[in-house]
Amino acid sequence: MIDEFETIPYEDFRKIISTVRTLRDVDFTYFAQDILMHRMSRSMYMHGVQSPDRLINKLIADNYFADLFLSELFVPTTEMFRDASMWKFFEDTIIEKLKNETLCKIWVPQICGDDELFSLLTILHRKRILNRCTVYATSPVQKILNDTKSGYIEQKKIEISSANFKKIDPDADLNHYLTKEDKYDYFSPELLNNVIFIKRGIIGIPPPDNGFNLVLFRDRMLYLNVQTKKAVIDSLAKTIVSGGFFIIGIRENLTGCDFRGSFIPVSKNENIYVKK
Repeated sequence: MIDEFETIPYEDFRKIISTVRTLRDVDFTYFAQDILMHRMSRSMYMHGVQSPDRLINKLIADNYFADLFLSELFVPTTEMFRDASMWKFFEDTIIEKLKNETLCKIWVPQICGDDELFSLLTILHRKRILNRCTVYATSPVQKILNDTKSGYIEQKKIEISSANFKKIDPDADLNHYLTKEDKYDYFSPELLNNVIFIKRGIIGIPPPDNGFNLVLFRDRMLYLNVQTKKAVIDSLAKTIVSGGFFIIGIRENLTGCDFRGSFIPVSKNENIYVKK
């Protein structure tokens, strides 16, 4: 039963985390432990792995399983244009400021699925500035990057994503950005060609570039431990230029993460800030 795995002894939990770090150079020590334990328990249950020792042996012996297991520890996004009011604000307000940049650099750290990235690319294309943007998408897990590069979109996401898109513009049609191949739907490969995918974490590793005009990191710090949140904000803030934007997400609890010395709120409702 999954409840059995939810009580993995702490020492075994640490061994699993250490194994993952050694094998794949992915550091999960900065994650909220209770959330990570739940994700780990769920994945073990789904794959019929009955004990921490068996999990460790399988991670060492089976590269495909190791990649799959790592990808399942990250909480995936579920739909494009989630929180349509944020994307509406982004399109109407932030894009107008980004248009003034000769070359606009954007970073989407720790992608956990395709939805945020695809939404961003769609808006940039709609506003005709994608060709002047360099977009970086990073994740510490190669499988997540590969899955996103493929452009594949699950059918169950399309209906709700289309509805969200129409909240931004009633005349918007998501189908303009989709292609169908062998009964499967894919996001426009032309737009994905504008993205630089890099295997990279967000803690203790240099950023993929500097001088970003926008960092889109919505609702990802929910899964980090309290000590790490401030370190992540400080680290990401250093990469943003004066006048650049930091989009954090409405679900984040930023108690104890006082960064008012570096940022001014642009929209408190949407947790969007601009660098001083």
